[in-house]
Amino acid sequence: MASVQTRKGRTSGIGDMSGFCREKFKTAHNVRASDEDRKDWRCVMDIDKDVVCVWQHGDKNLTAVQEGTLWVCHRPAGAPSQPLSTGPYRWNSLERA
Repeated sequence: MASVQTRKGRTSGIGDMSGFCREKFKTAHNVRASDEDRKDWRCVMDIDKDVVCVWQHGDKNLTAVQEGTLWVCHRPAGAPSQPLSTGPYRWNSLERA
């Protein structure tokens, strides 16, 4: 692997991995760099699992529940199905575009 020389002749490291992620994924909210596995850097972001359930199934009363290593969508006991009107929706707010 080649090193990069700065104007003053010193080797330069990578100082802003999260800045790279923000630039690369401009439309992603809260994207950041992570080296969680201590091997590779990745651009990652948090996902609201409840929003994914609502988006995927079109029901405002669904919530995400972790069962073992899986996430599943459940409707709370007694909660009626509450369908969304037809899309398109903004991914971050589930409001009609």
